[in-house]
Amino acid sequence: MSSITVPVKKIEQVFTVGSLIFFTDPIALYRFISDVFLGGRFNTRSLLWSIVVTMTVLFLGLRFKKIVYVIKKNKTSAAILVVLLLFIVLSCLWSASPSLSYKRFTSLFLVSLFGIYFATRFELEEQLRLLSYALFLCTFLSVIMALLLPEYGIMGMGKELAIGGQEAVHEGIWRGIYSHKNPLGRIMALSGLALFLFASDKSNRKWAWLGFALSIGILLASQSATALCILITCSILTKVYQNLRWDIRLMVPLSIITVVTLGGLMTLVASNTETILNALGRDITLSGRTELWSAVLSEIWQSPWLGYGYKGYWVGWNGPSAVIWSQFPWLPPHAHNGVLNVWLELGVLGLLLFTASFVFASAQAVIYVRETKLMYGLFPVIYLTFYFLFNLTESALIGDNIFWVLYISTFLLKRG
Repeated sequence: MSSITVPVKKIEQVFTVGSLIFFTDPIALYRFISDVFLGGRFNTRSLLWSIVVTMTVLFLGLRFKKIVYVIKKNKTSAAILVVLLLFIVLSCLWSASPSLSYKRFTSLFLVSLFGIYFATRFELEEQLRLLSYALFLCTFLSVIMALLLPEYGIMGMGKELAIGGQEAVHEGIWRGIYSHKNPLGRIMALSGLALFLFASDKSNRKWAWLGFALSIGILLASQSATALCILITCSILTKVYQNLRWDIRLMVPLSIITVVTLGGLMTLVASNTETILNALGRDITLSGRTELWSAVLSEIWQSPWLGYGYKGYWVGWNGPSAVIWSQFPWLPPHAHNGVLNVWLELGVLGLLLFTASFVFASAQAVIYVRETKLMYGLFPVIYLTFYFLFNLTESALIGDNIFWVLYISTFLLKRG
């Protein structure tokens, strides 16, 4: 029996690592594979998507009893997730673009299935290990792509993958295996964070420290100042969050001191915002984001309670997004703020449901920190912090991507 079990487990591990890489959406890598190996005749992403979905359903079937057992032990988490997904699919009924909303919800649902598989099949320590393997490979491949295949790995050097004139604007900046420097920045920040936590438990993981260093180097090459700041912030917070394991009599005064200190730092930053942004090469409007947010709020008030439906707003010139696109020549593909984007698409009701899920997940993550002693136990609370910070200027709270996979695995956290 062991001779059968071991190969299956290895296959599952390899499949999981490959799927995690797939969910980072490495567009430039797909383009290279299609051009060089498939003669440009096939959509590499669609082919891989079919494989990932088929294998996910297969492995869910093989582990069905265990998955049901884990979900029963996490009834509250499962119920909140189901209600949120039900509301999202219902939003397709009043969507400004129903067919697109249903199509995108189908993708979200299938990615959610993989998230459920990932959460219920592997313990948290193994989840972090497999995630670290996947992100290390993303880091390594991005370096290879930029150095050896610059027409794919560097913006404005050959292959046109970005829209809205972005190739010319960011010419010479690394995008690695992704379509733009911003997705590269997000994934490298996540990579650095996961590899930092993974390497911290054992000193012999030199490759993980190498990956962490490469992640920082790539962030510099991609000129992703926001991503670098978030990585540094979250890395520092790993030390702060370890204090959650202290005795409650020490934790309370320490929390008060931390809040007061952070409040002072935030006040200092707020009073010197323009100076800091200039030092980071940014303007006071955060590259036009503050103006975009004002325009998005105006659109939100047109349908504040239910929104425009999941993925029903940003549909180009033939949809409601034409109002905003006519104001911004750079054609924003989303609100560049996770909360505003969810509010725009799902209204107040959808935003409240997501907020409830986030608060519940955060409470679970804090409890988990207090129940574990090793560094991997910090990953859920650190990931949620990362998730929140990135969505201050990006829109990746709910979507068919690796961030949603990790959110579900954090939400369905296996305890005891």
